[in-house]
Amino acid sequence: SLSSPFQLMMWWERNYFWQETFSRRRWCAACGKGEGKRCKEGEHVRIVKCNSKDKVQQWVRDGSRICAYTDKTMCWDYRTRDFTMRRRKSSATQDFLARPF
Repeated sequence: SLSSPFQLMMWWERNYFWQETFSRRRWCAACGKGEGKRCKEGEHVRIVKCNSKDKVQQWVRDGSRICAYTDKTMCWDYRTRDFTMRRRKSSATQDFLARPF
């Protein structure tokens, strides 16, 4: 069964020093360049500035898979060095341990 939609935001705690600053950054996972209406096969998962209205920054969990909210048949795949959107299938390269904190 599918989870409710969620955003994946980069973890931040007070006093973190990242990219030469202590300022908090709000970066989220998105498919493609974080622009557009749908995630497409072959697009990379990228880190972009968070925007809660951007649908390509929304994800759902399907068992151990992380899939696009805009097309639930497109899931994260890590068979290469980069996370890439691929059609959902039975593949160990699409399994992730995902749980809420």
